[in-house]
Amino acid sequence: MLSNKLFVMSLLATAVLPLTTLDAQLKGVGIRGSNSDLHPLAVTLTEDDGPDQNGPDDLSQMMKVANYAQSQGFNLDFFIVGGLFKQDPQVLPDPQAVSFIGVQDRPLGLLEQFHQMGFFLWDHTFDHRSLNTLLSNEVAPEVRKTKVLLDNIQTELGLSLIRCPGFGCGQREADLVNVEKDLSNQKGPIDADVGGGFFLDDGKTWVGGDWWFYANNYSADEACKYYVRDIIADNSYKHGSIVLLHVRTENMKGLDGSRQFPIDLLKCIDQKLPSEYNFVQLDGVSGLLGNIQMEKPLKWSFEFPSGSGGELVSGHITGIDKSSLCQAKDNNIACITSVNNFLGRKRNSLNQKFGASKIWLSVSDPDWSLKFNSQFWLVDMNSDGKTDLIMSSSQGLVVAYSTGDGFSYPIPLLQTSLNY
Repeated sequence: MLSNKLFVMSLLATAVLPLTTLDAQLKGVGIRGSNSDLHPLAVTLTEDDGPDQNGPDDLSQMMKVANYAQSQGFNLDFFIVGGLFKQDPQVLPDPQAVSFIGVQDRPLGLLEQFHQMGFFLWDHTFDHRSLNTLLSNEVAPEVRKTKVLLDNIQTELGLSLIRCPGFGCGQREADLVNVEKDLSNQKGPIDADVGGGFFLDDGKTWVGGDWWFYANNYSADEACKYYVRDIIADNSYKHGSIVLLHVRTENMKGLDGSRQFPIDLLKCIDQKLPSEYNFVQLDGVSGLLGNIQMEKPLKWSFEFPSGSGGELVSGHITGIDKSSLCQAKDNNIACITSVNNFLGRKRNSLNQKFGASKIWLSVSDPDWSLKFNSQFWLVDMNSDGKTDLIMSSSQGLVVAYSTGDGFSYPIPLLQTSLNY
């Protein structure tokens, strides 16, 4: 989202215009990047079936995935299976789900822990049974029993999402959930563009997603190749991708460390996917917007205090990998630039730092301040990755190109000026 004006806050949720086709309750068709208008180069990583058990190092794969994402400055979404948790009194899974659930030993405090880390937790049912195989009176309870656990710790967004196990739900299941008053804010079901299965390199052999690679003793790197390939191919259709991953499966429960497969796969995707792809959470998908929330404002710089000059204008005056802020004051344009890279999905407002300000251009035209209120804009006019300066003057609209450490002498661009 581009803006000339900087608000020194980091958004916890991305404001988007919802599509009316997704704005109601649960649908009979799964939501993907391809049918939700998810922006090209936006990738939503979703990790299913957690939480897994702790491995030999006393860390679960879900925690390792969360720690890595947090350390790299991006976020992702977890779909939770409620039947994995130890409760008092204990809520037992259906006998048909016992082999998948295994030991119900995950402490409920994990939900609050992941929530405090800033991750969204969504409903993947209680028993992980395909909803389209259940009797009509079994469908809503499967959703409700996990939703109750999540509602206890995650209320701020006013949003509750569901992914049906095996994508096994349609209009019947949607209708059965929608008629329940306490499930009226459920949205979804969330499907996936990438990760449901892959054609191998021969173009003929169809296999499953990461769970198939794990069960057949392939490495995370071998699975990663297909994930990265299909994310890039999917985005060639001019939309973003919702990606299906797993921190746990029936064969990958975590106690033995799961060969570090989930965390290694996430690292590989992050490292091999080109940096222009951005990782976004599901609340940034059109039609899934919850309540807008903002984190506490952070002090990025002591430069440009209140009342020091005109409005701050943001850009990339030294190149696309660093952020810049410029301000007009006393017929000068002064700018500061971030000292650390700020490119692609590696954005992290907590780590942002700016250097000292310097004058990038002195303006001799008196009309700029007297008639046009010292207004200017930052736009990359020559496609070199550096934003250039556009301003109104007595000569009309002029451009001063960025040299990387200053702006060149302004030259006419248009014979008309802008003033608003």
